[in-house]
Amino acid sequence: MSDPKIAGDFDKLNSVTLRHAETDSKIKSLYAEWDTLTSQIEQ
Repeated sequence: MSDPKIAGDFDKLNSVTLRHAETDSKIKSLYAEWDTLTSQIEQ
């Protein structure tokens, strides 16, 4: 992000940042689901 070519395009940077946050949230949700399912299988 310290590269001016990247940081200089605010719209693109904002779009990528939002996609990253959404993806991170989805990953956390899937890990929680994974933990739940693993617990159910182990019982």
